[in-house]
Amino acid sequence: MTRASADVDSEVSPPDPARNRRNVMCNVGAFAIQTAVGLWFTPYLITSLGVGLYGLVPLATNITSYMGVLTIAISGTIGRFVTINLAKGDVTGARRAFNTSLVASAVLAFALLPLAAGISWWSPSLLNVPSGHERDLQLMLFCAFLSFLMTAVGSNFAVSTFARSRFDVSSAIETSFVVSRTGGAWLLFTYLSPRLWFVGAATVIAGVVRQIGYWRAWRRLTPALRVQPALFDRVQLRAVGGMGGWLILTHMGALLFLQTDLMVLNWTLGVDPAGMYAPLLQLSMLMRGLASVIANVISPTVITMWARADVTGMARVAGRGVKLLGLALALPIGLACGFGAHLLSAWLGPEFAGQANLLRLMLFPLCANLAAGALFAIPQAANRVRWPGIVTLVLGIAQVALAITLVTTTGLGSAGVALAGAIVLTMKNAIFTPWYCARILKQPAWTFIAPMVPSLVAAVAVTGAAYCVADALGSTRLLPLALAGAGLGLVYAPLCLLLAFRHSERLAVLRLITGRRDEAGPIDPVDPAVP
Repeated sequence: MTRASADVDSEVSPPDPARNRRNVMCNVGAFAIQTAVGLWFTPYLITSLGVGLYGLVPLATNITSYMGVLTIAISGTIGRFVTINLAKGDVTGARRAFNTSLVASAVLAFALLPLAAGISWWSPSLLNVPSGHERDLQLMLFCAFLSFLMTAVGSNFAVSTFARSRFDVSSAIETSFVVSRTGGAWLLFTYLSPRLWFVGAATVIAGVVRQIGYWRAWRRLTPALRVQPALFDRVQLRAVGGMGGWLILTHMGALLFLQTDLMVLNWTLGVDPAGMYAPLLQLSMLMRGLASVIANVISPTVITMWARADVTGMARVAGRGVKLLGLALALPIGLACGFGAHLLSAWLGPEFAGQANLLRLMLFPLCANLAAGALFAIPQAANRVRWPGIVTLVLGIAQVALAITLVTTTGLGSAGVALAGAIVLTMKNAIFTPWYCARILKQPAWTFIAPMVPSLVAAVAVTGAAYCVADALGSTRLLPLALAGAGLGLVYAPLCLLLAFRHSERLAVLRLITGRRDEAGPIDPVDPAVP
């Protein structure tokens, strides 16, 4: 056996339950650390900068994400092509895909630098910004662009952790990014002064740390892949671009869904309402991050099954993934909705307690909408991304139009933006995505919709219980609320296993946790071996 063949064999070996368990546990642990850091960092920035200036920090991140429309055609497809080529034993094809993506993304990043500089320079004319902080906004935005472009190139090396299903490694790297960014900003604020652009500078430093981590992981996990610019292939680029062109539409629509709320509020209501909305949006993004932690463990399995023409296995894995993801999210979403004003007062201060209903409007629809994340790998695996791209873009435009209409004509204010997002995102994720994925796999239309129902029921139950517990406690301190949430979680987990899962599904979850094997051999993240 050649060295290259050995590398491929190791990369596509049958799923290891111990590795799956390690992936999930490491992802959850990393998410917990990142959440704790983020929950501390948000009120720290608000205290240091003020509500108005703080609102510009996530807004700058949103603006840089728009540039992702130009890079997603390359970076959004590399994982699929490399993983499938390795699964088929085509080392040369994997190398060609990797180097084609690397060269193309590097050229594109350098080409986008002047655009990033221009947007940064003109940003004070495009946004409402407190007087005297225009230069800080320019510098922070350029730093954010620089970090993004660096990530666009470096993401090619992150393909190794995806192809090898080593999400424990990627979790550690992403945690180092969050800790480095937060620690860097704290050091600059403490030993110099609280300046808006220091947040951007810390992001650049953390970006360097992250890219070093992914480069080291790439060398260790996929020695079959090498940097060989001579392998750049225009035919391969057209193949990547053909799929990536439709992913651009999907990404544009996703940006309209996820990254326009603060822009709409900044333009229509000003910096202070946007600043009040921004920390609540951070909780929404935390829930999305948790969903990604679980969904990312399933995606490589789905793609590999497609390469092996195991459509039945894909449907089983994806359906159980939707159910597991929805029920996992029902607990934190229900706790946040139930604790409401008590949580916001403890975390951000009593002036945010009045935003409890707005928080519920932002979070509760995510129970079903984020559960659909377990399905997103299906269209990519099947290279059926045209209609998801078109639908996502159209609905994204509809959401922005609806948000502006509700804010400017109904007097709902910030709630109009949240309501528009809840309505339109539900149409996409809870209706279209499950139907379309079922059609790809030739399954009944309700195959992936039915598993979403238990998460909604569970979220209602957790919200009600948390509301009663918070009202009885009457505390606005984080520790009592955290202990109460942990207690509810200890009750929720066994009840969820007993009431929401069938026997075979309980076995799948327990095997994932314990890493046990049976006579049937290894199992995947949601145990397709169990009927």
